[in-house]
Amino acid sequence: MSILDKFKSQSVFNRKREEGFYAVVATEMADGIRNPALWLKALEAANGNSEKQVSEYIRLRVQSLKDDVHITKRVPVMEERITIDKPKWNRIYDSEDLIEMIEQGASILDISHSFSNQSNAEIKLLINQPDVCEQYPLHVAVKRKDVGLVKWLLDAGADKNCINFWGNKPIDIAAKHESIEIVSMLELSR
Repeated sequence: MSILDKFKSQSVFNRKREEGFYAVVATEMADGIRNPALWLKALEAANGNSEKQVSEYIRLRVQSLKDDVHITKRVPVMEERITIDKPKWNRIYDSEDLIEMIEQGASILDISHSFSNQSNAEIKLLINQPDVCEQYPLHVAVKRKDVGLVKWLLDAGADKNCINFWGNKPIDIAAKHESIEIVSMLELSR
């Protein structure tokens, strides 16, 4: 194989790999998954123009995925097992706190304790508020396929018809992830 053929093969490989990154971002967007830091960075790069923000976000997210690949190639594999302490959660003050807890795998018990001293009306109001990326706690619980938490949120008054930034309802995400039990639960909820 000549040097020119090697160069051409490498170029083809790089284009195909980049195509894969764009496919990952497209899937994330369809599922309503958004990196909050990159979303804000995209807003800044787009000078507040929400139409440009989406394309800036895509560009930034693809670069982030490329960076992840680069880092994982460079970091040596650790032989010993690393244990990470379970995060300690305090009181939930806003939807950002709640969504972070859900994303980090908090149990229903942890979430319930974090809502202590809040009335049912306050809890209902909070669980129906989006975060900065316009995702709702119910969307995140559905994405995680956490049946128990989805039930808990619905019982606490979560709006099953809330729509995230990407135009998806929780049932859309459940159907896309083939979460039959969650789809049924959402269909049967009030």
